[in-house]
Amino acid sequence: RPAKNIPKDHILIVGQMPDDEVVDGFSFRGHFDRLKMIVEKVKDLEYPLVVKLHPSFKLRGKQKDIVDKWIQDGIDVRTAFESIHDFLPHTRVAIIDNSTAGLECLMHEVPVISYGYPEYHWATQKMQSMTQLRGFVQDLSWWKRQHCRRFIYWYINDYLCYDLESTKRRLNGLIES
Repeated sequence: RPAKNIPKDHILIVGQMPDDEVVDGFSFRGHFDRLKMIVEKVKDLEYPLVVKLHPSFKLRGKQKDIVDKWIQDGIDVRTAFESIHDFLPHTRVAIIDNSTAGLECLMHEVPVISYGYPEYHWATQKMQSMTQLRGFVQDLSWWKRQHCRRFIYWYINDYLCYDLESTKRRLNGLIES
């Protein structure tokens, strides 16, 4: 459903399912712990903070307490099925582990800081330690819009749709299912 009341020029932190293969198998365990550290590192910057948790993630116990505290601290936490495309036109920078939402960010030409190793890492600022995060968020001079455009062009035209016949088969399969 459409998202409402989205703050302008916000920092978007995208949460994933903590046990998902792309964050628990391609990265190290502890996605929610990393998310918590990221929120703590940037929550006092001059930009509004939006934490968009995966809509299927069920908050319980300690994690629910942490998210409730974020909300009490004035952080905009989203847990519902809201389209990320509503957020991206208002996003200053996105911080992502290894989510395909990063591709959507790049399609909207939103700078992405990745702390996992997504397939689109070539077009992001790769964060290797938490000490880098505040600087990357405050100074976007690392962002190269042209790299983003080239990556998206390659991804769509050479990776996803590398020839007409396979593209037709894929589209037909999607339409028929």
